[in-house]
Amino acid sequence: MLEKYLKQGLKLALAVSGGKDSMVMLDKLLKLKERFRLEIKVINVNHKIRMNGGEDSRFVADFCKKQGVPCEVYEVDVPAYAARKKSSVSRRRRAKCGMPCSTPPQKAWITSALPTT
Repeated sequence: MLEKYLKQGLKLALAVSGGKDSMVMLDKLLKLKERFRLEIKVINVNHKIRMNGGEDSRFVADFCKKQGVPCEVYEVDVPAYAARKKSSVSRRRRAKCGMPCSTPPQKAWITSALPTT
């Protein structure tokens, strides 16, 4: 099903948390990488909301290293930034981390398996 959304030579910046959804997304796209000549980069953001966020970031970075996938890890202190409305603040902060990592929109996508609400 994912294949119908892909184009040859697409550049993807994937927001990967280390959870099941994002790891399945990454695994599926890595399996399609050669077929579609995809250029994949992983972005992980530790929001410092969960106590094990650092462990998740290390897991993602280690996985990417083993797979030969570029990975950028960021830390954003969301609790210090906003004591309320953490999820909406998290999305905005995550988007700011992804923006400088991407190439022009006509050739690149930033995608996430995370909830959008």
